[in-house]
Amino acid sequence: MELPSDYVAPILRVVRRMSLEEDIRLLASQMASLEQFLQAVRGTRLAARAARLEGVDDVEEAAWGFYADVRAKLAPLESVAPRTYGAYSMLALAPWLARLVRASIAGSEPPRSLPRHPLLRNVARILGEAGVRALPPLLEGHGLRHLALFARSPRLDPAALELAVDLDTLSSFSEALRELGESRGAEHVCYRLDALAVRAAGTAALLESRDARRAVEGSLVTCLASRHRLLEAVEEGAVERVAAALHGTPYHAYLSPRLPPAEAAYHAVRKYSRARLAGSLASDPTEPGHAAAVLELIALDVEDVVALATAAFAGLGRDVVGDVVSLPV
Repeated sequence: MELPSDYVAPILRVVRRMSLEEDIRLLASQMASLEQFLQAVRGTRLAARAARLEGVDDVEEAAWGFYADVRAKLAPLESVAPRTYGAYSMLALAPWLARLVRASIAGSEPPRSLPRHPLLRNVARILGEAGVRALPPLLEGHGLRHLALFARSPRLDPAALELAVDLDTLSSFSEALRELGESRGAEHVCYRLDALAVRAAGTAALLESRDARRAVEGSLVTCLASRHRLLEAVEEGAVERVAAALHGTPYHAYLSPRLPPAEAAYHAVRKYSRARLAGSLASDPTEPGHAAAVLELIALDVEDVVALATAAFAGLGRDVVGDVVSLPV
């Protein structure tokens, strides 16, 4: 199972150089004030995609737009490893799906603009015409079982929405991991799976709902993180125990004592994945796992940008940067 070498060699070399690492370092150095941060954003490669900079959503839209451009360059991966390509597509769609449904529940305005994707376009249309309760057939047709169950649930809790989106994304990455097998880049799909599992368990523990426990128990998949400990935390409603699932794993060394346990665990996995990327990106570029590693690199970049924007708009400054950004800054 290989990508065509005449395609992959030149393209992936270019894509690797498209990493936002230098932009992230610039943004991290400009956190003294929101005005300073936004001015720095205008000096990055995200500027062309940010028509306005009035909130975190605007920065996030620009960052995920950048990710979509990179993913489009790796489109041949879809014919060779469709589940892997689909998982990284879902990773980009997930925040927008959550945002659309959340706005509908709250009765607020939907996002001003959306990435160009038929699923998002159809979700937005159905929400505008008939509301959340009309979504399940469309969602089930795209394999989004948990999100469809959420749309049918009696209580449309925003936290339960986040859990449903994470569990559907987790399912996508579980399929991608099986598809890639022993490919070297598959380890980053494994780390992404653990990050999603940790975040889902933390959300479910906070919800303290029987439905949430049942959903997590039936769907939680991990690689290095302890599934047993995550399920214990969910069962006991003990979010402070989520980080214990990383004990005995290489993630543990990256845990920050300054963050809430579930958040610390999520970012520890991301930091470890970033630290391991250099080796994966040096692997055989004809392997689909190599393309997956490139997509993971850009996904980590985008998440770092969003984390910095969130901190800047919240007025948190540089104090939290080292805790929530996977790139050492």
